[in-house]
Amino acid sequence: MADERVSGPGTTAVFTAKMRALETDRPQPLIVDPLAQSFVDASGLDYGMVSVSAMTGQRLFESNVIRTWWLDREVRAAIAAGCVQVVILGSGLDSRAFRLATPGTKFFEVESSALAAFKRDAIAATGRSPVGEWSQVEVGIDDEWPAALAAGGYDATVPTCWVAEGMFYLTDDEASRVLTAARSMSAPGSRFLAAHFGQGSLDEAQTREMSTEAQEHSGRGFASVVVDPSSWAQSHGWEIVSARTIGDVGQELGRRVVYSTAEKPGTEYTWLISTRC
Repeated sequence: MADERVSGPGTTAVFTAKMRALETDRPQPLIVDPLAQSFVDASGLDYGMVSVSAMTGQRLFESNVIRTWWLDREVRAAIAAGCVQVVILGSGLDSRAFRLATPGTKFFEVESSALAAFKRDAIAATGRSPVGEWSQVEVGIDDEWPAALAAGGYDATVPTCWVAEGMFYLTDDEASRVLTAARSMSAPGSRFLAAHFGQGSLDEAQTREMSTEAQEHSGRGFASVVVDPSSWAQSHGWEIVSARTIGDVGQELGRRVVYSTAEKPGTEYTWLISTRC
């Protein structure tokens, strides 16, 4: 029986964890997440037929793995560069506090109370502990999360790495408020990392189908795109460091992402964006 705390948006978080679990079990995986399958098992959702052989080469699987690999790399780099706080916005079942943290690093996860409680219980059952400090800020990303984050011990005077893995679920206005709020709370040397859809996703059939399925299963479909990552970042006070597509990064990793129509400049499907202040 499915845990009611993973209904709605939580089902997307569990499915994403399943993608990480499948990759973890592959020979020479790009990512290793020891907690991923534990989240799936605790959820009670039936993903028994979702196998590595069935998912390998599939766009959804490969995109999830590449995105996770890239964000992991960027978070590690930010910590190495002096970011002593990491804030995961809309964290879902993110496990970076248990995989990437170093002593002295504090992770904050912004997520709804129900999903945060499910995650806390699932982790407790494994006996695992984070390397650094780990704090759950139990508030939705569309609520007054900046105040809740500050009340939870966030320090705006030290460099921070912000991670927004699903900006495409936010409307343009919501995404703008997130970028602006994060910038206002960031000390020099902070980073903002995001995964966001590009202009090409508006017309690509598979993306539209995925959005419809997301809306049906979780109540929230894809809501926005970014055309020019550099202008988008700069208009909110962030300096662009890099903006690459998942397809390009995947090609370098030997992991092909197949789209229904070829990606080209001006019709990018998914951006991986790194900024700083």
